Amino acid sequence: MTEEQKILNEMLELIRRQNEMLELLLQKSNITQKISKHDMSMEQVVTTYLHELGMKTNLLGFKYSRTAIVLCLEDKDYLGSLTRELYPAVAKIHKTKAHCVERGIHTAIKSLKKGVNKKQAYRLWNGIEPTNSEFLSRMVEKYNEE
Repeated sequence: MTEEQKILNEMLELIRRQNEMLELLLQKSNITQKISKHDMSMEQVVTTYLHELGMKTNLLGFKYSRTAIVLCLEDKDYLGSLTRELYPAVAKIHKTKAHCVERGIHTAIKSLKKGVNKKQAYRLWNGIEPTNSEFLSRMVEKYNEE
């Protein structure tokens, strides 16, 4: 492992810990008002959305989903070309392969059935497990709604 990879891994770990601490603080303080997306970075807002849905943070698909959603927010053209453009872009960031990204996101979506409450699932996808494309599109819409 090169020095650059070690530094990147340490940075990713710090971001993960920061997100966990933020979630704990929100739970402890029992905040009921909505957090403005302007008060947090785009990545933090997306992380909050994924936590609200109950996506398991220990899955690689959580990281891949978060990165994919942020990339789609920055450039909506990615939503029309998941296989050719988005998955390879996410794979490059996470130093993996595009098919691993696709599978990871799919696995993370499957984990939602166990973690999400029925009302949220029905509201977002009419109670049906979404495809990767539907999931990413809806998360981008959710960000733009607020």
